Amino acid sequence: MILDMANARRVNFEENRELFRLVENTAIMAGLPTPKIYLIEDKSLNAFATGCGPKTASIALTRGIVEKLEKDELQAVIAHELAHVGNYDTRLMIIVVAGIGLFTFLGEKLCNAIPEMLTSEEAGENKLNLAISGVILFILYVICLFFGIACLLFGYVVAPIIRFALSRRQEFQADATAAKIVRAPDALARALTKIAPDSRVISIDRCPLVGNICIANPARPGCASSIESRLFATHPPIEERIAALRFMMGKNVIPQTPAGKAVW
Repeated sequence: MILDMANARRVNFEENRELFRLVENTAIMAGLPTPKIYLIEDKSLNAFATGCGPKTASIALTRGIVEKLEKDELQAVIAHELAHVGNYDTRLMIIVVAGIGLFTFLGEKLCNAIPEMLTSEEAGENKLNLAISGVILFILYVICLFFGIACLLFGYVVAPIIRFALSRRQEFQADATAAKIVRAPDALARALTKIAPDSRVISIDRCPLVGNICIANPARPGCASSIESRLFATHPPIEERIAALRFMMGKNVIPQTPAGKAVW
């Protein structure tokens, strides 16, 4: 479903043997089965992996990222996506999203439960006949309202912040894992430098769910500037990811875009 939303099509071996071999070799280096390969007809640079585990994994790459990156840079990007697969990041995010949905559903049900009881005919008769019944209903209403509001606040405010923080952490972990797989942190750093100014994928603009799992935000290239946007960002700023990779190499260098300008 996610692949269909991104307008990705399956690529066969005869169509691009070099890409197949590159993905296969990288998967062997990562100790994972070779995933299915999909291509998105877009000249921008982006990629994502999907599937709940290594056996069902698929990798989607834009045509731009396949054609514009050097071979070692493309391999580092593939390794990044395989790292997500090996770390079961997709499965974890599904569980997290389901948990958030459960809290919001429970909160709405609790907030609506007692008003429905109070407006029912049976509840009306109890209030007329037994004063204690009204007190009990009021106490139940307050309790349900309290826990309902707490669940709604957690589901709509706290949980999303935790989810986005987890997503950003997964990106850092996938970067580090990819650097270890290909033994070249610099290759991924160079790839991210090229991806940063050209990561928008038009077919994914209307699909936030797909954008969340891309190697870079496909809708809003660049880094978040405000505290609010950083809290609710699915990806850490690319310059921070590049800086972390440079640190792995023992370098303290400001990354440059192909145009010669600093990423930030």
